[in-house]
Amino acid sequence: MEMRERVIHRGIDELKIEARLLGRKWWVILLGVFGQYVHGMFTAIAYRFHEPSEHPLKDLGFLILPELGEEYDWVSESLFWTLFISFLLFSFTPFVSRQPRFFTVVLFSRFLCILVTCQMLRSASFLSTGLPGPAYHCRLGKPTAHLPWPKHWWGNLFFDVSKQASHSCGDLLFSSHTTFILIGAYTYSVYGSRLLIKAAVWAAVAAISVLIVASRKHYTVDVVVAWYVVPLVFFTWMRTW
Repeated sequence: MEMRERVIHRGIDELKIEARLLGRKWWVILLGVFGQYVHGMFTAIAYRFHEPSEHPLKDLGFLILPELGEEYDWVSESLFWTLFISFLLFSFTPFVSRQPRFFTVVLFSRFLCILVTCQMLRSASFLSTGLPGPAYHCRLGKPTAHLPWPKHWWGNLFFDVSKQASHSCGDLLFSSHTTFILIGAYTYSVYGSRLLIKAAVWAAVAAISVLIVASRKHYTVDVVVAWYVVPLVFFTWMRTW
């Protein structure tokens, strides 16, 4: 009973602190959320510009890694969502433990600053040059390989979030999934305290990177570019805080 009361009091105290921080950082988080909308709009435009090909471009990763096939498409997605949900749970640990040396509002505001910067660089890349998607649903002859243009210009302001998240085409360079998990991994490396968990996270990130290529969701270059762009953006932002 004592432990339960301590946790409740801890949560209430943390909530008061986080509320004050949110009063100062709300605009950063709001801009970060708006950045997700802008990024989604750009990926939808890339989807409409997408010109499918019967076969993917020549790719070293495709030559080295065996093709998993459509039936194993869920493997990389499952691992991605496991890491994503784990990161969300970690971000709220200050409400139940005194050990984390960060505040949830500050963590999310910094995460979103880094994420939106990467997404804008990503959008500039895939809108500059369109590549034929290697994913099975993006190949020539598939009804999902192209998104029709809207009748009016304002139709570009609306998009299907679920489709854009994992089943769009054309927004290849650089990999969005790799970007998300790398930012999460770097964030935990800075704010987390468990060395074993850090090692497990980075092993999972490496595994997802390989699975993304093996599943033919991205070309190898899409993953490779994410691996050096994300840390450059992450530590550039870190120097300003």
